[in-house]
Amino acid sequence: MLTSTGRGLVVVAVVAVLTGWALGWPELVGVGVAGAGALGLAAVALRRRPELVVERTLQPSRVTAGDPATGHLVVTNPEGRASATRSAHERVGSGSVEVAVPRLAAGASTSIDYDLPTARRGVLDVGPLVVRRGDPLGLARADQELGGSAQLWVHPRRHVVPPLPSRLLRSLEGPEAETAPQGSITFHTIRDYVRGDDLRHVHWRTTARTGTLMVRQLVDTSFPDVTVVLDDRPGPYPGDAFEPAVEIVASIVVACTRERFPVHLRTPGGVALDSAGDPRAEVRALDVLTQLTPAPGPSLVAVLDRLGRDGQGSAAVLVTGSVDADQLAPLALLRRRFPVVVAVLVRPDAEGDAVPSVPGVTVLSVADSTAFAARWRTKAAR
Repeated sequence: MLTSTGRGLVVVAVVAVLTGWALGWPELVGVGVAGAGALGLAAVALRRRPELVVERTLQPSRVTAGDPATGHLVVTNPEGRASATRSAHERVGSGSVEVAVPRLAAGASTSIDYDLPTARRGVLDVGPLVVRRGDPLGLARADQELGGSAQLWVHPRRHVVPPLPSRLLRSLEGPEAETAPQGSITFHTIRDYVRGDDLRHVHWRTTARTGTLMVRQLVDTSFPDVTVVLDDRPGPYPGDAFEPAVEIVASIVVACTRERFPVHLRTPGGVALDSAGDPRAEVRALDVLTQLTPAPGPSLVAVLDRLGRDGQGSAAVLVTGSVDADQLAPLALLRRRFPVVVAVLVRPDAEGDAVPSVPGVTVLSVADSTAFAARWRTKAAR
């Protein structure tokens, strides 16, 4: 690729040759030919590509937003003669980081470290290293890509919070809520049949007496089972409000997984992640949240209605943005399935405004994830 100097020389050479030919000035023609010759030599100089070998590592490859991360390059010259000093840049996402590749003797290597940008969550493609070569006269340049690429996962920020805003303690008698995680041999109560219940749990004696299909409620008294719904539709989030919503969900999910509580992550956009029995649940959940962007999906009412029919566990937590009370109304029905129901509303521009009220549901209105962590800890301490 020609530089601005090279493009100027092309114009000068063409004008000189044509003018000299038209006016019969061989000297001017010679100037144009000399310029063309310089351009030819520049092209020849760029034909030889240096055979540098680049190895790249990221330390670490997964990092929390705002924490430091470093790119480490090892550049080796395997040729039989020394390589020249090169200017280069490392591609990082949609931008780049300038690095300098020094002159290397035959067979020599050098290490280059540089800081990676981690201000925002996301998956960044790091590399390849683009080495720029030019001719001695600065007429042309060429870029050479070396070393492939690697991925840097910038996870959302998290706060240290309790798994739940109200304590769900183990009970030798089992939970006292109408519904609780099923699957153990602990008997809790007899209740009405709900579509999807295992027919093996039907209590036929009570069914015959009442005339209504009744089932035995079996509960697991060991661990709270938490369902977290992140509203990933773009509508509820003015400006950049979706980022603190992701940070809030990451804080809750990590708190649950570190206590080895089963946690289920759901979004209207179709994310369905379950941690039970997964030793890498925390990393998997953070990876999913790292890639999440607002996208059109079913209405929040439809999502909550479905959760009210099919969901089950100890607690349900909804994280959304600025929504009206009508969209939150289905949360009241979740009380049939979940003993604890919490809604977290991220409203940076509505601090101090009236908070929608839903019977039986704890509603927290916060400006950002830091405010959420403080409110959540206060609720847990009560």
